[in-house]
Amino acid sequence: MPVSCTQSEYSNARLRLFREMLAVTRDLDDALTIEEVTSDNLRIIDSLVEARESLIAQIKELDQRMRAGKDGEASSSASAETAADTDDIGDIVQELMVLQERIDKKLRQHRARTLDRTKEIRKRRISLSGYYNKYVASQPRYIDAKK
Repeated sequence: MPVSCTQSEYSNARLRLFREMLAVTRDLDDALTIEEVTSDNLRIIDSLVEARESLIAQIKELDQRMRAGKDGEASSSASAETAADTDDIGDIVQELMVLQERIDKKLRQHRARTLDRTKEIRKRRISLSGYYNKYVASQPRYIDAKK
């Protein structure tokens, strides 16, 4: 997109980016629906998060370009098309917020499950450590004083 653009071009580009972000966020929500996160799922989730971050950066850059272009000129009134785009973006932002809450909840659940699993593994490792230590395994645990 050129450095300076019309209000309509700006609104259309911004709406397109927000729609893309909504689609990626929906995919991320679906990806987190799985019961157990594996390395393959983690790669997918990571790529979706990166895609969202890229879209957010593009929106910020677009906004900065538009602000920089408006500094030297008087702002004109928004057309009906631009107002409709703004309403659409508002609806998308509302849906993004709902999806983000669901994503946050799923991430907390996955984190809690992972922490529980980690605690269980540590307990098992500690309980089995005596069997793997040759010195401890060769020494009797209880000494019988009776002969």
